Amino acid sequence: MSSINGLDAKILSAKSVIKEAFERYSDKLSFCYNGGKDSVVLLDLVMNVVKENNYTIKPFYLEVGDEFDEILDFINYSEKYWGFKLMRIKATNLKEGLEKLINTYQINSVFLGVRADDYPNIKMKPFEPTNNGWPEAERIMPILDWTYNDIWEYIDKFNLPFCSLYNLGYTSIGPKSKTHPNPLLKDPATGEYLHARNLRNLKSERLGRAHNNTS
Repeated sequence: MSSINGLDAKILSAKSVIKEAFERYSDKLSFCYNGGKDSVVLLDLVMNVVKENNYTIKPFYLEVGDEFDEILDFINYSEKYWGFKLMRIKATNLKEGLEKLINTYQINSVFLGVRADDYPNIKMKPFEPTNNGWPEAERIMPILDWTYNDIWEYIDKFNLPFCSLYNLGYTSIGPKSKTHPNPLLKDPATGEYLHARNLRNLKSERLGRAHNNTS
């Protein structure tokens, strides 16, 4: 009999990291939610563990002032779909937002929807303390070993909602002023864009982004 592999194995591994995080940090634990595809998958995994174990979580959203209306609408919908209430923190970047989170809500650890292929030149582990002058906290990254295709496979497997921008050729969503549809998904015959899940050159996930922030 073969062992569990593929996506199912990654789900089990991610949920194990999530449960360990709750056992370590309990009510000092938060979740950085941004409405992007990776964040959706991690949110669903975290909320499943929360419900299975009667945990509580204090998720937050950084209001940076350069968001797509579609992202804001989806974030509002997410609160209803998954049954949680976001702490909304005004900040210009994650570093500032994390500092406010720690000082205001006494949080010392944060779930992040980071994947290893977001930063191919940096070796990371699921539990990583902040460094380089960042506010002191533990970064918890349960989907570190997931790929772009894993993300969409999970979303499709569990029929999860996602931001409508992915239907329009966006493969990575960041600030509105610096994010565009992925040109590789443009149909030359119609001028329209294919859905994000149709991307084949996975190294080009952020081709529509001015910077390498992930979503």
